Amino acid sequence: VDFWVENCNTNNNILSKIQSIYSVKEHLLKYIRAVGFDEEFYTNEILKTLLSLAENGYRGINESGERDDNIIPVLSGKVLCTDKYSPDMLYDLKSYFPNILFNMTGEACVDFKDQVVKDICVRNWGSDGELTVEQAAGITTINTKFKENLEITSFNELKYFTNANARTEYPGEPGVPYGAFDRCTNLESVTIMPTAKRIETSAFGGCSSLKKVLFPDSVYFLGTNIFYGCTSLESVNIPKGFADSKFPSNVFRDCISLTSLIEVPETVTIIGMATFNGCTSLAGVKLKGNVPPSLEYSVFGNSTFPIYVPEAAVNAYKSASGWTSLASRIMGY
Repeated sequence: VDFWVENCNTNNNILSKIQSIYSVKEHLLKYIRAVGFDEEFYTNEILKTLLSLAENGYRGINESGERDDNIIPVLSGKVLCTDKYSPDMLYDLKSYFPNILFNMTGEACVDFKDQVVKDICVRNWGSDGELTVEQAAGITTINTKFKENLEITSFNELKYFTNANARTEYPGEPGVPYGAFDRCTNLESVTIMPTAKRIETSAFGGCSSLKKVLFPDSVYFLGTNIFYGCTSLESVNIPKGFADSKFPSNVFRDCISLTSLIEVPETVTIIGMATFNGCTSLAGVKLKGNVPPSLEYSVFGNSTFPIYVPEAAVNAYKSASGWTSLASRIMGY
């Protein structure tokens, strides 16, 4: 079934008609072109309907009036919604439907994908069954509210906790506190707040289901044991803001699935104990400095990945104290 209404002067409630059809069980609506609507909605159900139209197999009618299986529904007009809404959903909708002008006057609420995480957040910091974006930005620390929680699987909404301090003695330095997610063994994904400056010791230690973490370049402090025992971790980065003289101990110890190329900044003069011990799948470690750092115990133990160093410093690395046993793994770049 096709739905095609364009610049109708007598009725601008086109989206309401589409929503009405969509709500009918086993409807046959498939191809859609709606242009010129200007409507107000008092619930956010219209947003959910639009998202479904974009993601669940509905198709558009092109400018020639032909069904087009290569495009999603063609929608152009104005939507005013006075209900609470999810910024993440709104972002997706704007990407799908760039010709819809959205005017959202309700509160922006964090759209948690994990109900257990939502329950914890609402109980501690929210109200009326929700955590607003404003409330999330007002949180000053998450402490260990999630530590050793075996139920949570995702917390990508941590990105909204932009003012949550990593340590109470360092106000104004957001990040992940000591042991915040330690041994959350079913946690698979997390998105660090873009304002983060510190990732404290054991922040994700023992998170054996965690697969990927992207640190913003604003992070300048990394504690020890951050990913110790994260056996499913495949990808991680060293933030550009990290410029400490010591690369912390045990950061990637026993990360057997990690395949990234880890870059060690030239500011590093010491690599801590067992930092890369047991990283059996690692693509390699790339050291940026020309002077070989001092190595603490078993930095590269139980591993065979290549160690990349500046071409001009290859001989210096191969002959340096603590590095001679690694000479066969050292390669210039």
